[in-house]
Amino acid sequence: MKKYFNGFVVSISFLFFVVPFSLFAETKNIMYQETIGKETNEVQVLYRESNGISIEEYLSKKVYRTVEFDSNQTIKMEYKDGNQKTTAIVQGNKIVLINKNKESIINLRKKIWIQSFIFGFQGFILSDQNNIVFETIRPGDFKLFEMKMTKQGEEQLNLPVGNVDTIKVRVQLTGLLAHFWSAEYWYRKSDGCMVKYKGVNGPPGTPETILFMCKEL
Repeated sequence: MKKYFNGFVVSISFLFFVVPFSLFAETKNIMYQETIGKETNEVQVLYRESNGISIEEYLSKKVYRTVEFDSNQTIKMEYKDGNQKTTAIVQGNKIVLINKNKESIINLRKKIWIQSFIFGFQGFILSDQNNIVFETIRPGDFKLFEMKMTKQGEEQLNLPVGNVDTIKVRVQLTGLLAHFWSAEYWYRKSDGCMVKYKGVNGPPGTPETILFMCKEL
């Protein structure tokens, strides 16, 4: 039976900050254009960093996600889809999922959990390392998958924000599932920020998703 895999570019609908955005050591406000088939939407990413902890907010019209991470891996994720909210927190070699006051445990096979595909791979992108194996949670059903990111070389992209020197990578599942899903990402060479994504986020027949940076404030 043929299997399929849903991609990992997820969306958010709104955001409220308790702490003023300007108080953080580093902040970024980036707009992306997302096209799925004939439908085009704008996606906003807000990023802030302080004391070694990064917080990334991903906003679009469908769902809400915030990810906290350090230089090594994701620490916490909150994901909202309508009235449904799920929180995932790393504790040692496991992830605790909390949904409606119910807890479940996901055991990490690898020690690296990376949920941010925008800024979460900065260390890898800016290093001489050619590939990295990590685990990530699929939004929706919150299943954990092992994945591999491999550098494909350098490429200059002509985007609305200008010509951008990038490092192109290919992300795919590992093992027997490697043939069933893969996607391409382009990361800015200067700081490891994702500037473009191309892949299919759904079963066979789902239109391809293309996401690219269109404005940086």
